[in-house]
Amino acid sequence: GLLAECMASTGCLLVRDSRVSAEDNRDFLDMLEGYLEQSDSSKACDAHPELDFQVGLTPTGQETPRVVKDKQMQAELRAIPVQHAATLPQGPDVKCRFMWRIGLRPSCTAFPELNAAPVIPQAFP
Repeated sequence: GLLAECMASTGCLLVRDSRVSAEDNRDFLDMLEGYLEQSDSSKACDAHPELDFQVGLTPTGQETPRVVKDKQMQAELRAIPVQHAATLPQGPDVKCRFMWRIGLRPSCTAFPELNAAPVIPQAFP
């Protein structure tokens, strides 16, 4: 469908939910920004490498962007006019991310690491 095509072609998806007010959205973003501004050691308990970072925090330097190894993608990016070009990453990603599963977890699964309980940071209200 359209959502899958969007994700496949751009890697991102923007959704506007009329049930969420601008104020709630701002409060949520402020909460996340406050969380991410904490020291790495403060957030370490929220990272779960034993679950392949499928829930909770993925610290800086854990993921390498596909373009670092994909020569065809690099060539495509180099063909973009310089005024629109992105900077090609050289190694592991400098961003961290927080993975939050959407929807119910299955009661029986062959992939427990993909269906682990959510991580709720202590720093969240």
